[in-house]
Amino acid sequence: FAFVCLTIFTLIKLPSDKVKNYVEGNISSALAREGIVFSSKKASLSLGLGLIYEMSDVTLTFPQDRGGAIVEIDNLQISPSLLSFLLGKYAGKFWIDIAAGKGKGSFSVKQNDVDIEIKLKNLDLGRLELLKIAVNAQASALASGSIIINGKIDAPNTLDGDIRLKLEKIKAPEQQVMGFTVPPLSISEGTIDLDVDNGKATIETMTLGKAGSDDSLVATLNGDVALGKQWASTVMNLKTNFSLSPSIKKSFVFVDALLAAGKQTDGSYTYNVSGAVFSPKATPQKAQ
Repeated sequence: FAFVCLTIFTLIKLPSDKVKNYVEGNISSALAREGIVFSSKKASLSLGLGLIYEMSDVTLTFPQDRGGAIVEIDNLQISPSLLSFLLGKYAGKFWIDIAAGKGKGSFSVKQNDVDIEIKLKNLDLGRLELLKIAVNAQASALASGSIIINGKIDAPNTLDGDIRLKLEKIKAPEQQVMGFTVPPLSISEGTIDLDVDNGKATIETMTLGKAGSDDSLVATLNGDVALGKQWASTVMNLKTNFSLSPSIKKSFVFVDALLAAGKQTDGSYTYNVSGAVFSPKATPQKAQ
């Protein structure tokens, strides 16, 4: 307790620029190990119900093997748990503002063990560049809902949690994906309901688009993923059904021929996606 009080007192007494250098120096060092460059323009320290460090105009620049993504956050507040720090954990609460969207949550990290809970409200996922970091593709969407994950990140079969998200205004620019030029996509809505438990991730609901709308893509995905001891041994068993708008078919003239084996009587396409997560195999399902 005395150490915690001394730490708080020391931070309060330090000039603001030294506090900024101390805190952001530690953040930069931690992220640099992952090849991520961190910067912020303004910072302040306050004591309310706890110690809160606030930063504005935060930028995270990822390495080229993660798409060279640049994540921009308008405002970020972190309230660290000093007691957890004494126990060898990085833990606390955080709040994120991106344009009109907001996110908040809690985190606890000790080596590869993580416990994260996040709540989102109209947060622009495009500004977070998540898809670019994961697969070097671009897309944006407004997300509301929750994400809960705990376990060892490098041992997928230890993970538990769930994801409950509602998506709106999903957009993707024209881009190259797997050697193909994919035309711009505009999708009105989407839903993700996913449970992770006992070494299995089960997709209860995953939808994109709305039937009868002008959406570029209307799709469903369901099934499960058997989480291995390593990501390389993780195996998927999924089924997807999707349909494309006339404008997409017109601009992507070979798409119907490429997908013909899985074409259904209603004009949609159905495929089973199975195998290792890093080398999945798509098998067309014959029309019934």
